[in-house]
Amino acid sequence: MKTVLTVLYFICGVTLLQASPTTEIDDLEVGSVLMIGSPSSNLYEHIEVPRMNFIIKKGGIPNYKTLFESKVIISKVKEMPDGSKIVHLKRQNGKRFFNSHSYIKAKLKEAIASEELVRL
Repeated sequence: MKTVLTVLYFICGVTLLQASPTTEIDDLEVGSVLMIGSPSSNLYEHIEVPRMNFIIKKGGIPNYKTLFESKVIISKVKEMPDGSKIVHLKRQNGKRFFNSHSYIKAKLKEAIASEELVRL
């Protein structure tokens, strides 16, 4: 009976580890493909989108609707001292965001948790 319970606890523990979101985030590295989802509020909170005046100054078109469902590639991962990860995202098709910015930044864990970034 004791061995049956031990095996049962082991199986439940392995199942919980596989479903944990931290292992999903640890799998993401440079070159991983993600999709930008809908913002968690009116604007994106965890994806650092440039302000409208900076887009206009660089000659871009400030249309934030073009971000929705864009496929992006992680080009750089930076780990902060508190353990969070900030990633640089480039578009998969090679175009610039808003015709002015080559990359945008995002807080990886928070963006995936709020479904602003979706894993493909």
